[in-house]
Amino acid sequence: PPPEAISVPLTDDDFESEAQRSAILDPWRVTDAEGRVLPAWLDSIKVFEGKGRLSAHARDLIATPVSGGVA
Repeated sequence: PPPEAISVPLTDDDFESEAQRSAILDPWRVTDAEGRVLPAWLDSIKVFEGKGRLSAHARDLIATPVSGGVA
């Protein structure tokens, strides 16, 4: 089986801070209180262009400040 089947293939050394680690590894809410899938999970975006370059949309998301993560 692939390594991620047993554990997350990241270590604490892969992150600059505990906040960054938590933002990536902590569980994210997928549904609202009524069980409906949240729009963010239904509206996918193209993250990478050719040769591993970030897409313009992904760059915009990275540049947008987030307060408190996902509700």
